Amino acid sequence: MPLSEKLRGKLLAHFKTEEAMLCAARECDIEAFREASGASERRASEIISELLGLYLEGFLANEKAETVHEQILELLQGYAHTGHARNRIRMLRPLAGADAIKERLDVCMKAKARVGALPRDDVEKLLKKLGRPKPPSPKFDGDIVLLIEDEEEYERVSNSEMPRYCRVLSSSDSSGLEEAGIIIYVSSQGRLDLTRQENVVLIPSGCRDFEMVPETALDFFTLNSELLSTVASLRSILGLRSVCADIVPALEKLKGKQIDLRGYERAVMTVRDEMNAELKKHASELQLSGDEVLEVLGQGVPRKVRDIYTKVLNSGRTRLKQLTGYDHSPFVMKFPVEIDDQELERAKRRIVAESGTALFEEKVKAARKCKDLRPEVERELSEALAFDFEFALGAFALDYGLVPPKLGRNFNIERCAHILMARTKDFQRVDYSFGGEDNAILLTGANSGGKTTLLETLAQIVIMARCGLPVCASKATIQLPDQLYFFAQQRNLNAGAFEGFLRTLVPAVTGASKKLILADELEAMTELDAGARIVAALLERARSTSSCIIVVTHMAREISKFTSARTDGIEAQGLDADYNLLVDRTPKQNYTARSTPELILRRLAETSDGDEKKVYKELLEKVKG
Repeated sequence: MPLSEKLRGKLLAHFKTEEAMLCAARECDIEAFREASGASERRASEIISELLGLYLEGFLANEKAETVHEQILELLQGYAHTGHARNRIRMLRPLAGADAIKERLDVCMKAKARVGALPRDDVEKLLKKLGRPKPPSPKFDGDIVLLIEDEEEYERVSNSEMPRYCRVLSSSDSSGLEEAGIIIYVSSQGRLDLTRQENVVLIPSGCRDFEMVPETALDFFTLNSELLSTVASLRSILGLRSVCADIVPALEKLKGKQIDLRGYERAVMTVRDEMNAELKKHASELQLSGDEVLEVLGQGVPRKVRDIYTKVLNSGRTRLKQLTGYDHSPFVMKFPVEIDDQELERAKRRIVAESGTALFEEKVKAARKCKDLRPEVERELSEALAFDFEFALGAFALDYGLVPPKLGRNFNIERCAHILMARTKDFQRVDYSFGGEDNAILLTGANSGGKTTLLETLAQIVIMARCGLPVCASKATIQLPDQLYFFAQQRNLNAGAFEGFLRTLVPAVTGASKKLILADELEAMTELDAGARIVAALLERARSTSSCIIVVTHMAREISKFTSARTDGIEAQGLDADYNLLVDRTPKQNYTARSTPELILRRLAETSDGDEKKVYKELLEKVKG
């Protein structure tokens, strides 16, 4: 379905040129199309499909065929770890040309080989952590003041996003500087003398925004640091160089240098408690002479006590420096020891002044590096998401033993399996071939013998091949039909439903396009004799075209009276010791297989009791007749 003019105009407004839009489509840039269209990722993937025009519209010719296609995609999506990969899997639609099919098959088989050589568990753990980067939101820090001397520059900065990060002041109105933790002085002529203040960083006018407020460039990276680390680890396993791996250590280094005032306050409380415990210990050991007691009564402090206080105070200061790295002592020497709130605030301001300026310079260095590398980082993030899609294809093909089909004029399939049963223990794989002169087939045989399963398997193989996916077989040569019709069992259609069904069925055997028609018990759509004649007529119609038709039926003998179509049979071989049906699921060509009512009745007769056993035996004798 072509894009509407309105949607195409919306896309061109975003991408600017037709070539840029097509380039993004060829790269499957779902996120770009999501942004451009304002739609969901799923709709964005559909838009890409429509824009590229590689797909064969109408190949899935009826609802049942579409259902089989959906089941395949759902199974494949179970291997994806990201929404991006799941949406790209939705783009695996039937392809129009053989070259496009071969190209996608090549991608799948390379992915299969690549996944097979990787430490899969390690890779999957990383893929589960993947996602799109989160957009940062500015966080305001009132302790930072951006003081700008040039008025034009001040106006520009005031109207930018930087006031969302910190206070922005003009040097002509610099009230409130005394409350600032860090002052970033953007100087053009140096009119203000702030050289004596420890909390000032001087930078020249005309600097880039991230050199004034490094968070404008850094926040994207700090917010997504875990994602960057995941991508770096993934690329390491894949043997690829990573700029994310270069950035992560710089972010970790910044994290280690962050000013943690709350941590400093906690350390002060901890040291205070340790000092009190130390004073209690010394108090229990303290013995005063008579003169020292009199000194205390005279409100003096004995020398022994002063020495203890001095020792504990020095020990506490040393301990606080060990914990925080800062040489301050905001303690009041009483018992119990108290904290001087004003001194604590002064200490915190000194910490901000001493560490904040150094941290700012480190942030600017990191921001410069990150800003320059951002295009490469975003490329690596996109490649990681694309790899999840590749991994899903490869793991799917590996787990199910999928092989690339060869394109030919007939169908010749060896050891094929229904994709939902392929990994079931002891499941019998099937060989089957048809096409050319044998393009119309009646498929007969045992109840529960696998006739319907074989039809679904063939539908899966043809759909997967048309989508450029490898198929569930050990070897397969297939014809590429233009349309696939898959008719499920029809039961007791009334007149209106019968007419509607025929309106769907007849187009399948008319027209010049090459079709594969798979039908299950079509004779049940009406009374048996008429059903046999209608099925025979459809088979004869198909025989005269380049299409192929396979009809599952229990009325092969009746239908064969009116057509010379090939009859194949899935033979029931008997019951095992536990009365389970033994079936060779590979059809015998030119062979009408028996159905299984006799075997089913025998099983029921052997496993039942009483009157029921007697009735089943009577029915069995009637059938043997």
